[in-house]
Amino acid sequence: MTGSAVATAMYATSLSLNDRLYREFRAFGANIVVLPPTDTIDAGLPGVSLDEVVDQSLIRETDLFRIKLIRNYSANVLGYAPVLYQVVSARADGSGRSASAVMTGTYFSHAEPKVAPGWTTGMRYIAAWWHVRGSWVKGDSDANGSMCGANLACELGLSVGSTCTVAFQNPAARIESERQFSVRGIVSTGGLEDDQLFVNLASAGEMSGRPGLAHAVFVSALCNACPAEEMAEEIEMSLSVKAKSVRQLAASERAVISRLDGLMSAASGASLLGASFVVATAMTSGVVERRREIGVMRAVGASGARIAAVFLAEAVLCGLAGGLGGLAAGLALAQVISVGAFGAPVVVSSRVVPLAIGVALGVAAAGSVFPIHRALKLRPAAVLRGD
Repeated sequence: MTGSAVATAMYATSLSLNDRLYREFRAFGANIVVLPPTDTIDAGLPGVSLDEVVDQSLIRETDLFRIKLIRNYSANVLGYAPVLYQVVSARADGSGRSASAVMTGTYFSHAEPKVAPGWTTGMRYIAAWWHVRGSWVKGDSDANGSMCGANLACELGLSVGSTCTVAFQNPAARIESERQFSVRGIVSTGGLEDDQLFVNLASAGEMSGRPGLAHAVFVSALCNACPAEEMAEEIEMSLSVKAKSVRQLAASERAVISRLDGLMSAASGASLLGASFVVATAMTSGVVERRREIGVMRAVGASGARIAAVFLAEAVLCGLAGGLGGLAAGLALAQVISVGAFGAPVVVSSRVVPLAIGVALGVAAAGSVFPIHRALKLRPAAVLRGD
């Protein structure tokens, strides 16, 4: 029963914890990046190469909902956020300081009814690791709201509630446009985000002359039952784009989960090995105590198979009782481990019940092999003489 309880606790904790850990990992950012297709052509004159010219296309915003509706792994897509980059001139209205900066258009909290009524996505959902002082831009309706990176805010003297004027000159149309944004929050990540000014995608597209377009899309996907690479391939086929998994992040996630599973398996294996020795010891003791009964059975013509069946039946009954008791004790132990170590209760999977019963029966059967073998080697005449 002890071995079954430990195995049940480890397995139930592992199943529940794996899913929770993958969701916690998703708080640290996207693990798939979607990029537009590029066409490369060779340029030059006969005998003279002028290197390659790359035609960089953009991703259409109207196609993004298809990321969530991929065929096999739709449920695994937790959210996505497009980004549209543009170098602009930013001037703080209060301090008068100005600087060149990257304006990044994106979703903060964007409702997408083409996926499902009420389904919402954006940076607020896939970039929970951002440290935000102030508040997030509420959604698409806040066209003049912005979030400023910490380094850029320091350079311009911006704070929560400040306003800044962003200017951009479109080289194709030769038109300069200006727009005033209010800083809703200051973003600190320790990365490139600290030097950017984040605004709604529609506002960035309107200013840069590229409405409804994006340079890339960051996708947060739950990959506990499928490789991120397979999801990336499905996104590529659905949108006719390039999708790459962030291999370093995905590999780190798999390594952590693999080590956790290894630890759980080692603890379960050790407890089951100990349980099998306990079963073998108990049944061997029973064989010794019932030597005369075994001798009588052999003397009256009982076959070895009949005697083995008797002991095996006893082992199965003990294993069944131990499995049921171990299941109850193991689930209670799993709750204690999960709440104590990880601060959340275990979500019990239906796979735990057959595992607990099966493991208990397997341990009982394995532990009975040696005692049964010893019982079959007893000589009736010697046992009845008392030798």
